[in-house]
Amino acid sequence: MKKICFLFLMLLNMLSVSAYDFSAENDDGVTIYYNTIDDNSVEVTRNNNSYSGSVVIPSVVIYNGKNYNVTSIGYSAFSGYSDLTSVTIPESVTSIGDWAFSACSSLTEITIPENVTLIGDYAFLRCSSLKEFIVDDSNRYYTSKDGVLFSKDITTLITYPNAKASVYEIPESVTSIVDWAFSGCSDLTSITIPESVTSIGNYAFEKCSSLTEMIYNAENCKTLGTNWLRDVPLQKLIIGTSVKSIPNNAFRNCSNLTSINIPESVTSIGAQAFENCSNLTSINIPESVTLIGYFAFRDCSSLTSITIPESVTEIGNYAFLYCSSLKEFIVDDSNRYYTSKDGVLFSKDI
Repeated sequence: MKKICFLFLMLLNMLSVSAYDFSAENDDGVTIYYNTIDDNSVEVTRNNNSYSGSVVIPSVVIYNGKNYNVTSIGYSAFSGYSDLTSVTIPESVTSIGDWAFSACSSLTEITIPENVTLIGDYAFLRCSSLKEFIVDDSNRYYTSKDGVLFSKDITTLITYPNAKASVYEIPESVTSIVDWAFSGCSDLTSITIPESVTSIGNYAFEKCSSLTEMIYNAENCKTLGTNWLRDVPLQKLIIGTSVKSIPNNAFRNCSNLTSINIPESVTSIGAQAFENCSNLTSINIPESVTLIGYFAFRDCSSLTSITIPESVTEIGNYAFLYCSSLKEFIVDDSNRYYTSKDGVLFSKDI
């Protein structure tokens, strides 16, 4: 159903923009479609005719005897053209619209020229053959490092090429990973998230079908997007020793995880943090943890035992609901808020 919804959204994007003001052939005889922006400027727009092979977008196009500067690549302009192998974006272009090249599955590289000031959302989503971005050194808004597209100051990671090699450490300067940034990176096997990251967007690593290892050092991450790890077969999770809090929903639905070692730096385990980690057989909760959020371990159906340390002062509602293999709780005798009797979890006063 999720795949159908995505395909429907892509189809809607492709069909929603098909009108154009005029068309003109480039020097290679390829017909390109345009909408006028003002008396001097036009944007490349979508038409239902498919582009294939190499397309060179001109910087100036002539229509009815008048010269127009090509300053924009419009919304969904090339989206879904799976036979498009390369595109040349001229220096005149200042903006690349939402979804502009999404699902162009034969593109292998993209060069962003000097004057681009805006790249729209999902512009290069699901370009499954894309290996690198190349950004003009003089561009004041964007840059590339090791083929990855960033904001100029390398604080925002925008897009990781789908076909880039397998192991990646995000630079220490990055604070934000945008929505869908790694989505569909099927060759990515290991990722290191640094301490500097404070925000990870919706579906950021969705469908990274080979991603089995994560080193999570994001000690101050406040925002984790919806389904940021959806359809990710994560098997090994290393939580860094500087991490103080495991955010809400952090590793929800990571059904291939079998064990987790939470470091002693962690003081809170957020709501639904490990919900539906159905193959999780063991987890240590260190003496530093004071809070276990609601639904934190719900549906962890392979857990057989839970030890609650002395430090825990609050366990949220339904934290261990539907842990169908759970045989006992063990609570530290010194805990002032909780106890166990015959393996059952109680308040201290029973």
